[in-house]
Amino acid sequence: MAFVKQRLKQMPPRVGRMISALVVLSGAMMIYAAIGLALVHRVI
Repeated sequence: MAFVKQRLKQMPPRVGRMISALVVLSGAMMIYAAIGLALVHRVI
């Protein structure tokens, strides 16, 4: 994890912000997918 943080510091701040935004978005998508699947299973 520390290695990744060092790499992010070397990149331009905009790139780092884009990467972190992508990570947050993918995490949110996974959570939404899990909730959606749980709801579908409840209904059926």
